Amino acid sequence: NTKFVLKDSPDQIKESAGPDVEPKGRTYDLKHAEEPGGIRCEELVLGMKLASIAITDDNENTLKKVGKTNPWQIEALKIVTGSKEEAHKPLSTILSTHFDLECDTIIDVSGFTAAGHFLDTQGYIAHNDE
Repeated sequence: NTKFVLKDSPDQIKESAGPDVEPKGRTYDLKHAEEPGGIRCEELVLGMKLASIAITDDNENTLKKVGKTNPWQIEALKIVTGSKEEAHKPLSTILSTHFDLECDTIIDVSGFTAAGHFLDTQGYIAHNDE
């Protein structure tokens, strides 16, 4: 049983890991983010938003159907788009309106492989002129 705790964790979490567990990682520092190859928090947030909207597509009522089995998907899209009404709009509209991206392809693969493994993958390819 390996315990792991981050340096940025609250003291209570660090203490609960035990005295022999050395916190790992580094504290986020903007100076590192501005260096070549650095990652800014804004980029991480954008990545999460773009990943979250991949659950929907341009078909009518897709998010409504997905929301029946996982209502958190609707909540995630409400956070990304700003409202329930916007969350239920087609993916190409969300990409255009909220991210200034043009949707090239929507990916929706579901079913079973020849070996009987279940597939359920959604995604998209989008671009802008920047």
